[in-house]
Amino acid sequence: MNNKKEELSKYINNGKVLIAICGGYQLLGKYYTAPSGERIEGLGILDIYTEAGDTRFIGDTVIYNDKTYYSSMVLGDERKGIKLSFITDTRPTFEIPQFIYGSDLFICEGMYGDDLDISKAVKNKHMTFREAASLANAGNVDKLLLTHFSPSIEEPKKIVKKIVKKDL
Repeated sequence: MNNKKEELSKYINNGKVLIAICGGYQLLGKYYTAPSGERIEGLGILDIYTEAGDTRFIGDTVIYNDKTYYSSMVLGDERKGIKLSFITDTRPTFEIPQFIYGSDLFICEGMYGDDLDISKAVKNKHMTFREAASLANAGNVDKLLLTHFSPSIEEPKKIVKKIVKKDL
């Protein structure tokens, strides 16, 4: 354990960044007192200690230039996160709409813009713009971002204008 302490101390003291989460953060401190009262010695790299209590503290803590910053100091009120889904190099499957359901942003391949290229899409295991849009519609996503276009598509925006929600 002392060998690890020396390595981590050297790493941190050389200005490197170390991400320590939950017990990892506590291990860097002097000690941790568990709810049972058991005292678990830490590495003592950071001048901190943890004593279990009735309240759980959840959030990010950053120590920079010997000053401690807590997430509450910079973040404000808790807010809803976003759901981002990414699908590429595949054909549409039954499971995709459920996987992407309610996404704020769905990033999906659209290798082929023309519906007449469906045989190429099937052969090469890719999607058409319309198939990607149909998945977005079935998954009730807020925004669809098409990517991974065939090099033969010179102006993807013109093709997208042909595919409107009423067609789906």
